[in-house]
Amino acid sequence: MPSSNSCFRATISSCTIPQTSVADFVARVLPPLPPLFGERETAVAKVMEKLQINGVLKAEYKEDGTTSYTWSPMEKQPATITGMKEKQVFKALELIVTGITTAVDKCFSVPGQEPELQFQYMTAGDSTPESNHRRSNNKSRPDGYFFPRGSQLSGGRKVHRWWDIGFVGEFKKEDTKKDMHDDAQKVLWGLNTIMREDPRRRFAYGFTIENTTTRFWFCDRSQIISTQPFSFFEQPHFLVSFFLSALYADETAQGWDPTIVRVRVAQPVRMGAKPKFKYQYDITVHSVDKNGRIKNVVYRTESLLSQVAADELGRGSRVWTARRIATGTVRKSPKETAPLVVIKDYWVEPDRKREGDIVNQLRQRASEEIEADEEKEAFLEHIPSIVHHGDVLISGSHDQTRSFRDIFKKDREGKIVTFDLIAGIRSSRLPTDEGTSTYLTPSSFVDPPLKHGISLLDIKTHYRIVFKDYGEPLHKATLCLGAQRAVLEAMECLALLHSLGWVHRDISAGNILLVHDGPDEVRGLLADFEYATEYGAEESSHTTRTGTEYFMSIEVDDHEYLFMPKGPSTAKFTPKSDAGQQKLRFGGLLKMKKDNVQPLTQDPPPPLPFRYHPLNDWESIWWVAVYMVVNRVVEPCDDSNLERLDTQREIARQLFYTGSGRKHFFRPNFSALDNKLKSALDPRMQKIMTHLNGIRFDLHHAYTEVEADPTRYPDAERSLELITPSVFTNMNLICDYLQQEPQSALRIQPIPPKSSGKSVGEGEDAAVGVNADQDEDEDEE
Repeated sequence: MPSSNSCFRATISSCTIPQTSVADFVARVLPPLPPLFGERETAVAKVMEKLQINGVLKAEYKEDGTTSYTWSPMEKQPATITGMKEKQVFKALELIVTGITTAVDKCFSVPGQEPELQFQYMTAGDSTPESNHRRSNNKSRPDGYFFPRGSQLSGGRKVHRWWDIGFVGEFKKEDTKKDMHDDAQKVLWGLNTIMREDPRRRFAYGFTIENTTTRFWFCDRSQIISTQPFSFFEQPHFLVSFFLSALYADETAQGWDPTIVRVRVAQPVRMGAKPKFKYQYDITVHSVDKNGRIKNVVYRTESLLSQVAADELGRGSRVWTARRIATGTVRKSPKETAPLVVIKDYWVEPDRKREGDIVNQLRQRASEEIEADEEKEAFLEHIPSIVHHGDVLISGSHDQTRSFRDIFKKDREGKIVTFDLIAGIRSSRLPTDEGTSTYLTPSSFVDPPLKHGISLLDIKTHYRIVFKDYGEPLHKATLCLGAQRAVLEAMECLALLHSLGWVHRDISAGNILLVHDGPDEVRGLLADFEYATEYGAEESSHTTRTGTEYFMSIEVDDHEYLFMPKGPSTAKFTPKSDAGQQKLRFGGLLKMKKDNVQPLTQDPPPPLPFRYHPLNDWESIWWVAVYMVVNRVVEPCDDSNLERLDTQREIARQLFYTGSGRKHFFRPNFSALDNKLKSALDPRMQKIMTHLNGIRFDLHHAYTEVEADPTRYPDAERSLELITPSVFTNMNLICDYLQQEPQSALRIQPIPPKSSGKSVGEGEDAAVGVNADQDEDEDEE
């Protein structure tokens, strides 16, 4: 499983960074200056004039009408300075910043009103900012950065924490191509770390300098952009303008989210021990009531469940457990009686239906349309209940990423001018040495590929949703019976979802939850409905490829029908009305009769555009069940047969890490991998796999039948008729087997990595950000 490092690198490994002119970046992208400054160009001119008067900036007016500048703190170009390290050379930026703040005080201070300095600057480079989520992999040392004025170094720290860093910079004395790429990679890694470390960050800024060649950088959940290069010696007004925003724009303008407040919460300690604290977050959810009025509800987080997607362009998903707190003039701590809920914060396309609306609509539809009370109750128990949800509002407006496409530089052919990072960054789907995690990221790779290789996604809207039910993800299950029963219950829910004419489109081991309703009461819950849609609904540009990568149907992964006839065929198909209009009868899902079929003898027409269909959901949930067998060993792990363990580890790698064996394994007649797996698995797990193979064969048959007619999209009703008997028969047999003694107590654990005394599961959470603490406990300072 890729670590957080490789997840980010995979995001930009095959892309280039669109560029803007420096002037457009300053005018459109930089945070606005406070009103006291007036119009930006005039304010910059005033500061430039004062810098010259104070001797910080020297101007030489030439006969040809041009002006050359020299910075007094850095009279020579860095590349010409010998005997000094980069940190010493660029420490002069601190003096330049001080000169700017002094000039601002002189230019804009009036009686009763003075410019408020929001941030300060320091040169770093030798120390790594503290990270809560990247421990062994936290090696980035920004060369310089701006930090909030009230944020002080304490406890012996030499640099600030990542969540206190504003604009971040990287510098080189030389201006070679290698230096340029190195700075670009480092500043992007710094921006990525800022966005990952702090849930309050909506966007971030950076700057790079090689000798005097300077670029400005910006990233949010939709894009990474940079400016074209300029010399801060020849065009110092751009640097002054950039630093003015970095120093005087407030936190909200610089990307902090005012609807999330970081709070320091005391932790229980032994009597007489030093006080300890942990940082949590008070998160405001803007929920719309029945009368259309917006209600502000505040929750305080307790534990971080997941933040894998926070490492990438796109959704930036984070999930916490939390409790509602009272608000007023003084914010109170949550009461112990406040129920524990789950809050999810992420970014969606503005025109995409919100997850809360989808779930509420499905619950309403089920209440009205599912006739059998037992089935209705089962469906409602196994999908989430929504407490609050709504778009994030900042200053009364929806929080959205911005579009800068109109200011991207273009060449004569109309192509966007870009900064090429392909040569500088490499990616891998393979596990890294940092951690051979067996947990697959919840709902990772759902955004479409970067268009034309450029680091741009669709505009995103910030959204939050609060769920009533808290459960552990399936991959955390340690009891084999509990894991397979949860899959069975999720399958029952899925069948009813399909009967309502909907598809889920994002089933994974992270989206099936084990909810504890009592000491011995556990139910499976099918979660994450943000990509659910009515089957046959008109496809938008956002919905072409959905799902979690390693649980994705092989058809969805390839984005084409793989079981349609490739030439003249006598395959059978079931003629139906348009799939989008189909609905199943309710009640007795396992007793439905098969329709008559008709032969197809003509040559197939051109293939239909691919559309996600119900069997893709069934294949995904089948992969989840397989994952909980192939990627698990019986506890305690018997490592006496290393060859068998290595074989199982290699098969798991092919199916759930590289994906190289997925297509082969799904073929019913591919016996080589089946035989290898059979010899590698514990005999008790082999019996489970035998029934899962039965489902695989019937899935293959169902695909072949519903895709036999190339003129029609796969039939939703027929798909359910074909697959549910096999699914429920085999899954019930698995659960019946596991309920018997001694299998009922069969415990499982992730496959241990090679040459390690611990299971993969012990290190996987830190690698992917699951169930990680909010922050390290810290002593009273």
